[in-house]
Amino acid sequence: MPDIVEFVYKCDLCGKKFKGDNESKARSLARECETTHDVVYVRLLRSDVQRLLAFISSGERELLTETLVKTLRSYRTLR
Repeated sequence: MPDIVEFVYKCDLCGKKFKGDNESKARSLARECETTHDVVYVRLLRSDVQRLLAFISSGERELLTETLVKTLRSYRTLR
């Protein structure tokens, strides 16, 4: 019967892989890595994400709606 040699878990944010002969240790190392990233989740409508991406590639300011700008500005005081 085959033996388990190692387990590999990957951080969803940076892609770094964590290996271990113990599944729980490899998983906990990957989760610990995820918690060390300085991530901010911004609630945006799908249409606002599309407008933001279009603005980034084209630079057309009229793509930025008042709601989108207001939402993004609410995050400017992050520390």
